Amino acid sequence: MAKPSFLNFEIIIFNRHCFEKYVKKIILYLTHISDKICVMKTIFILMGVIGAGKSTYAKKLQAQYGGEILSSDEIRKELVTKGKVPEKYDSKYNPMVFGLLHRRARSLAKKGENIIIDSTNIPASSRKPIIKIGNEFGYKLQGELLLLDDEECLRRIAQREKTDKNSHIIANPLEALEIYKQRLSVGMPTLKEGFHQINTYNNGNLIKSESRVLIASTNQGKVEIYANIIKNLGLEYCSLIELNPHIDVQETGETEIENAMIKAKAYHEATMLPVVANDSGLIIEKFSKENQPGVFVRRYGGHELSDEETIKIFSQKLEDVGGSSEGYFNVALAVCDYNGVFHSKLFKSYRYLVAKPSPVIVKGLPLRSLDFNKEYGKYMSEMSVEEANRSEGKTIDEQSDFIKSIFKEC
Repeated sequence: MAKPSFLNFEIIIFNRHCFEKYVKKIILYLTHISDKICVMKTIFILMGVIGAGKSTYAKKLQAQYGGEILSSDEIRKELVTKGKVPEKYDSKYNPMVFGLLHRRARSLAKKGENIIIDSTNIPASSRKPIIKIGNEFGYKLQGELLLLDDEECLRRIAQREKTDKNSHIIANPLEALEIYKQRLSVGMPTLKEGFHQINTYNNGNLIKSESRVLIASTNQGKVEIYANIIKNLGLEYCSLIELNPHIDVQETGETEIENAMIKAKAYHEATMLPVVANDSGLIIEKFSKENQPGVFVRRYGGHELSDEETIKIFSQKLEDVGGSSEGYFNVALAVCDYNGVFHSKLFKSYRYLVAKPSPVIVKGLPLRSLDFNKEYGKYMSEMSVEEANRSEGKTIDEQSDFIKSIFKEC
């Protein structure tokens, strides 16, 4: 039988086991290919003094990522042509210029297009309206800071005024340059102001890149666990709750590690951010082998379960084996570091599960309502985040040390 050259394996249809095995490989392959072409919708916010080369760089970004360039200089020219602002520009017209720029940015954001903001974007207060728009419409916010020698900046300003008759005239370029440099010195971009990624260039060379760590989950309970770990490392984070590229990630792996890696790779390729992805599987000692939930805790019984359905089903199953059982979660972490290198590790988190549920349900973590901690004398769902982390002490510490070792090395 001929082998498809791009997959390099045979589909043996007369053997059902082999057929299902190889179909799963096809799905994994096609998922990987489709994920590679996914790109998170992004607002690129260019920053730099006058003459730093922002407009040239904006065109390079457009050639690479597509989207629309919104240039404050071009809007000024447009308003000069319409007679709304004078050719010799005065900063008192900034509200008119930037008000129009922000309205156009909002219009593009509604359409989901990539947006490139070509302006000085100094000080930090001038970036807030764009960051607000990006957050409102679920965009990745990427800062591009361009630094350049004063002499080269002044040369470019003079050259631009000679070659571009519509360029706005700067009465005193040296004085203007000094003003922008002073504003930049007190308004350097930071991740804390809302950026997901900031790249800094000096004379065209990348000298620094910093990013938030993406927690690849919309599960509020999981996000809180890993947010605490990442914050304790002094790093900034985001999650799929607020930054979601809405790609279809099929968790088709046969193990927790495989599923965690599938998620980490897909979300890194879509956002180009470092990623922490988790997948877990549950083993309950008193359950028979065929009844083990494994990686299908939320799909136990063949369909996606709500929190309440999960509690009800596992409560009954525990009742059937005597009302309680020891067990453990296989917790897999897959981490993509700042350099795009992937790491993975499996952890065990031991549990004591009881049939009688707590009335308190933690959204996204339903089994905490059946998870009774003998030391604390309470259900996990009734604990504070701090208590829950302390009760899981060893497992949380091991995951924290693993994440810390990865980002410390980068």
